[in-house]
Amino acid sequence: MRQIPDTIGPLPDQPWVHPDRGYDSTPTRHLLDELGYVHEIARKPIPAPSKPGNGGSWNTPTPG
Repeated sequence: MRQIPDTIGPLPDQPWVHPDRGYDSTPTRHLLDELGYVHEIARKPIPAPSKPGNGGSWNTPTPG
């Protein structure tokens, strides 16, 4: 995570990240705080709200 600015360039004054729950750990939270990232990590065992709005599959073809 420390290399992100080197990879993509300057970050906004208050960068946001939304890691999935695989990153839900104390060391990750401390690192994000140290780096100044505003973060919202999906919590274990609560699933992230990632279902498509239509209740279908992500593989559903786009209408039109």
